[in-house]
Amino acid sequence: MESLAVWIIFAAGTAYAMLSQFIIQKVGNPKRLKEIQAESARLNKQMQEAVKSKDEGRIERADKEYKAFMPQISEMMFIQMKPMIVVLPILLLLGPALKHAFSTFVITLPFQLPIVIQNLDKFPNWRDTFGAYGWFYLSVFAAGLAISLIKGAWEKYAGGRKTPPNTADKAESQGPSS
Repeated sequence: MESLAVWIIFAAGTAYAMLSQFIIQKVGNPKRLKEIQAESARLNKQMQEAVKSKDEGRIERADKEYKAFMPQISEMMFIQMKPMIVVLPILLLLGPALKHAFSTFVITLPFQLPIVIQNLDKFPNWRDTFGAYGWFYLSVFAAGLAISLIKGAWEKYAGGRKTPPNTADKAESQGPSS
């Protein structure tokens, strides 16, 4: 039964990580978020260059542009927080439910992990033994990390496969140029 509990809790953590990624993709707007972040990076670079050049006119223009950009900063914060309205309550219910369902569960890993949110006087707190609650959160972390790595690798692979349109085909379809 103990080994079954390990897999049930791990599966719950993995399912939560997958569900949260799905909700972030559907409720949030990752494409818009990347656009705002790119614009913010561009404006920051522009401001740094203006300050470095000590050109007051350039600094003033960059400052005006950044002030006009401020509503998008608020939009970015909202985009990031919107999925949390759905994801956080699930997390706050699922963890304690697993702790209650598997109250006697204990797992001892063959290695220790630094746990930073417990016993702040002994920072970091190295542990190898966890209950259902701790194992759930470790599972969520591991699954979330795996999902992010797989997603990043897939996007890199899919992005590399996109080839520009063949320019020879365009030239043929337009006919001879005279």
